[in-house]
Amino acid sequence: MTHQRAKRGPWGFTWTRASLLGALLVLLSEAVLRVFHQDRLGICEVPLIYEPDPYLGYRYIPSSTGRIRVPSISKTVEINANGHYGPEFSVQKQPGCFRIAVAGSSNPSGVWMDGERTFAMELQQRFLEGGQDVEVLNFGVDGAGRSLATLRLVETDLIAHSPDLVLVEADLPIARGVVRREIYRGYLCDLGNSEMPQRGIDRARDYLQGYVDALESSFLTAVFDHCYLVRALHRKLALRHKNERASPIEHESVVLGLQHHKSRRIYLARPLARLDMNASLERLVETREKVEGAGAELVLFEYESTPGLERSLTSRGIGYIDLRMPPDPSLVHEHNDHYNEKGHRVVGERLFRAVLELGYPR
Repeated sequence: MTHQRAKRGPWGFTWTRASLLGALLVLLSEAVLRVFHQDRLGICEVPLIYEPDPYLGYRYIPSSTGRIRVPSISKTVEINANGHYGPEFSVQKQPGCFRIAVAGSSNPSGVWMDGERTFAMELQQRFLEGGQDVEVLNFGVDGAGRSLATLRLVETDLIAHSPDLVLVEADLPIARGVVRREIYRGYLCDLGNSEMPQRGIDRARDYLQGYVDALESSFLTAVFDHCYLVRALHRKLALRHKNERASPIEHESVVLGLQHHKSRRIYLARPLARLDMNASLERLVETREKVEGAGAELVLFEYESTPGLERSLTSRGIGYIDLRMPPDPSLVHEHNDHYNEKGHRVVGERLFRAVLELGYPR
């Protein structure tokens, strides 16, 4: 009997050996990606701590717990019984205590910061070290386009806690409406905003649920979940198509679908229109009057100064703090542009000095 020789490919390899070598290289690459690139290629987790609110768009669920796992951030988020991120506090203020309430969006909230100590906590610590009976409460709620929601929160939740000083992150001009945020099958979705008709919100919700159901049942999604090589290829394609963060209602693609699956985030809300500056300032006056009616004072603060803003605010009886934060990349998280833990420490220190310079506590 004659034996047929195995066919040889280039460089004398048999096709069988070449296939085995290729499989070995794939397995080795997969192992390397899993060990050294898990942070960038892992499936993200987002905290499921949000509930819809007809007046504020959404708020945190009181006493809820969520998990964040995104590049360079891995932590558990615990919302206190009042429905805010940070230590527990009572509605009733203790006699003789000077109470400061901080409001704003992502940076004041600190939910998406790579650590636990927000600048509200840092501010509290500075007063404690100085032996002053001051309590700092954090009412920040993360999210883009939250300026109107923040003022509404000040006028409802904050003044109900009897603050003496209300510090609000300046986000001007003010949005005309509030963003709707909902959770579906582990996805965090900015679903629409209060300027949209209800039928538009309902249509977006129906679309979202069908879109997510199809995405989660897809064979390609299952492969993506188990293969880091596929994730690495996807990441390269996603970086070349950064504009595909747009609403899937307008633009669907495999790259965008897998990006939604990986990030667990979907943006269906169009950017909110904003008031002009004069109208924004008049809206701030309304908030200032309500804060003063509750026996407190309102002060807006900025991380970097806006020309002419201090004059515009003070002429309307609204306090102003310019933190003059340095343009230092080491203070900002490399992936989400929020202040990192070091940045929060610097903000807390500067805010403490600014509050003292304004003559507080009084």
